[in-house]
Amino acid sequence: MKLLKNDFIRFLMAGGVNTLIGYSVTLLLFYAVGLNYALAQILQFILCFPIAYTLQSRFAFRAAWSLKRMFLYPLSSVPNWIIQIATVVLAVEIFRIEEYIAYLISYVVAIPVMFFVVRGIVRPAQKNKNVFTKGGFLRGYLLPYTVFFAGLFFLGFYDFFIEQHKTLIWSVDGLYQHYPFFVDTGRKMAALFSDPLSVSFFDVHYGLGEGVVSALGYYTLGDPIALITAWIGQATDFRTLYEVGIVLRYYLVGLSFLWYLKYLKIKPIAALAGSMVYVFNGHMVFWGIRHPFFINPAILLPLAYVGIEQIFRKRDSRLFVFSVFASAFSNFYFFYMNTIGMGLYALVRYFHYKRRKDVSMGWFVKTFSIRYLLGLMASSVLFLPMIKSFFDLSRDPGVAFDYGLYQK
Repeated sequence: MKLLKNDFIRFLMAGGVNTLIGYSVTLLLFYAVGLNYALAQILQFILCFPIAYTLQSRFAFRAAWSLKRMFLYPLSSVPNWIIQIATVVLAVEIFRIEEYIAYLISYVVAIPVMFFVVRGIVRPAQKNKNVFTKGGFLRGYLLPYTVFFAGLFFLGFYDFFIEQHKTLIWSVDGLYQHYPFFVDTGRKMAALFSDPLSVSFFDVHYGLGEGVVSALGYYTLGDPIALITAWIGQATDFRTLYEVGIVLRYYLVGLSFLWYLKYLKIKPIAALAGSMVYVFNGHMVFWGIRHPFFINPAILLPLAYVGIEQIFRKRDSRLFVFSVFASAFSNFYFFYMNTIGMGLYALVRYFHYKRRKDVSMGWFVKTFSIRYLLGLMASSVLFLPMIKSFFDLSRDPGVAFDYGLYQK
């Protein structure tokens, strides 16, 4: 049969047989032997996982049987459990789907992911497979990173979301600054597309009155994630999309660092460990939830590092120029910090590459200065107004304000 030539079809058939065997053994141990349900489940798992592995390896993926891989096979249950629980929670708690439908959806969602997970465990890697190619990056880096990120994020925030019914909107600046500006951005974008002339560049609702560009520029205008989620939120639910934006930023933080490590040809296990530390460190978790745009520089800095490497290796400066532009455009608040990070990294790497005849201090200063200024000038349409408004702030001790509004 042609269908049996497809790995995925055989995987589904083996999974169906394994499920049937598992339920049969559990019921036998529970009703016939008289074990309690928990013990019956544990014993069923111990007895049946060698059978499940054998079916998946020999029938589904037609791979050689291996004792080592058989004992690794139970690890495939971890991402399956994480995906199913996360899907049920999201479906029931956020999208308000009936529980029985949510359980069905969770099984369907987990199937394609489990196909790659199980295949990666039971089928030996090809000897000449290069994990640094595009296909190798997907299997060796991206998929494991996505599974680990989803698992750690879910385990870390399960009690926060489900048990305590909290949101990712901080009760101080989040509630009174970030979220209102996020909502206002979505509404202004909707108005801009429906009736462009109705959008004013000055809004009296911002404090005592403020320019729209200088106000929104600090929070959302230079942040593509905020713009996209705010645009979707104005048509659906602002609160949910605000939280989705935060989670997406965290995911991109680890992904950008993972790509940087892959570019340096760091092995997948070390790269995954480094990415988890980078995205879930104390500073990122504490401040990122309070101020979502604090996460953005952590996304852009590894991209700048890759751009620096490309200048040294390929004389390709496009990514570096883009990283400077994006850092300055997104928010000047952290731009100077990323500038320090870029400068120190470029200097350290210069001493690594200076052994080459075409790398000199003069070339180094000229090349990076010009590319840096190009990126900065490209961002000036938003960067310069933000700098001007910063020096006009009442927080500046050198600026005196006398509004005269409450004088008798």
